[in-house]
Amino acid sequence: LLERPPASPKLSEDRIVGLPEAAAWFRATCCREKSNRAPQPPRPRGPSRALPHFAIVRESSPDFAPSPWLQRQPELVGKCVELVEQRDGVPGSDRPESLFRLHECDGGTWLARRDLIFKDCQRGRFLYRVLTRTLLSSSSRPSSGDLGLLPVGAVVFADERRVVDGRLRLSILPDPRAGRPRGGWASEHHSVAFDPRLGGTVQLLRLRNADE
Repeated sequence: LLERPPASPKLSEDRIVGLPEAAAWFRATCCREKSNRAPQPPRPRGPSRALPHFAIVRESSPDFAPSPWLQRQPELVGKCVELVEQRDGVPGSDRPESLFRLHECDGGTWLARRDLIFKDCQRGRFLYRVLTRTLLSSSSRPSSGDLGLLPVGAVVFADERRVVDGRLRLSILPDPRAGRPRGGWASEHHSVAFDPRLGGTVQLLRLRNADE
């Protein structure tokens, strides 16, 4: 008989962190006409879907012992992953380490902080479809779109993703056959939701990693 593999580590679901703040913001927004003070949206600490963090998954070494989370996912070693949620550890509990949830493109599971080497950006080859006319800029900072617009329906490649000035920015590669002799930068989201953990209005839809 085949031996059944051991189950992956599980993480019990906590209540949604920041939910009271989000509810208070929503109530204040609905009643804004009664107040001259503009409500401030929640600003959660750590990565989110609209404002992710990036990290390289560490390889095993004499001075590093991978967490049980990584031991169950050895295929992630050496990969640059996208992090979309953080759960802080509680010293003295059964969960002393901080954990980070990976984007679904990287499996959607969790890794411990010690498993990760944080980076400013994620490099690779990423395939996108343009959903709405999207500004293309020469600078990584969000700007007026001095290189024109990406047309709806176009398929574009990006080789870098990074968060700049509160926006997830993509380095778009040139495509002379599509009439785009120069590359540039564009935002993955047209706008970010009041809580960046919810993502935002997508204007560049990621189809897959082209190097997979």
